[in-house]
Formats: sequence, structure tokens, C-alpha cells
Amino acid sequence: MRSHLFRINTDPKASMFTDDGNFAKDFITLNFACLACHEDRTVEWAGANAKGIHSLGR
Repeated sequence: MRSHLFRINTDPKASMFTDDGNFAKDFITLNFACLACHEDRTVEWAGANAKGIHSLGR
């Protein structure tokens, strides 16, 4: 999936799409941001480790 959305919602229960599935919200979820590469992990793991990850090394 390609997107210009850069805000990551770190709530493991968040849904990236509206209830009817017709529209994407203004963030991406952990499933798209983290678990596409970290396939062996869970969304709970991603939620616990995602906060602040992009500020590391700055």
C-alpha cells in the first residue's frame, strides 16, 4: 500500500478506515506501518514499541 499519510496511530485497536470502509482516516495503523515488515510480531507488540520510535537517534 502506498500513502502520503505519515501520522501513525499507535493504538492497537485503531481502524484506518471509516466504518463503511469507503474512506481512509488521517493516519495509518500499526498493521500498515509496522507489521508489513515485522510479520512475526503482533499488533500489541507494535503498539508497545511504536511510540517515539521515529524520534530515536535525533
